Amino acid sequence: MKFNELAKNRRSIRKFTGEKVSQEDLETILNSTLTAPSARNRDTVHYYVFRDKNSLEKLARMKKVGADFLRECDVAIMILGDKELASATYFQDECIAATIMQLQVHDLGLGSCWVNVVAGMYDDNTTTYEYLLKEFDIPEKFDIQCVIGIGHPAEEPAVRNHREIKDFVRFDK
Repeated sequence: MKFNELAKNRRSIRKFTGEKVSQEDLETILNSTLTAPSARNRDTVHYYVFRDKNSLEKLARMKKVGADFLRECDVAIMILGDKELASATYFQDECIAATIMQLQVHDLGLGSCWVNVVAGMYDDNTTTYEYLLKEFDIPEKFDIQCVIGIGHPAEEPAVRNHREIKDFVRFDK
């Protein structure tokens, strides 16, 4: 598939068939994601892969709204950025890696959806970030922008209204 088609056709998938993602596909996803650029080529992004149903259940509860579908996916991948290694750009590096991951997932015919961690709340007193650090014993030097749920799609969302260049792009004179 050409990149233009890949980018246009990717959708957020929140319903999965339950079919397993092959180890080969998982390795393809991770290998492609490891090619993501990072500021000064510092390789600041790390990944935490979840397949255990108990772990997926814990992830599905990480915020009040928007993460429930993670209990139904086959794989969830947490994107972590090393704040010590790149204090000014770790979050940008994470977002670039997550985007490449989602495009690779789609290219394999799988589905994915990004669960935002930033500013999320586990409960009235605990942020999603704090919950994840504690629940999965993650060192505080890591930021967590998102968790990507991955699986075989059980839905085909409608085509998005594609934005027009004239409405969103400004050219210099």
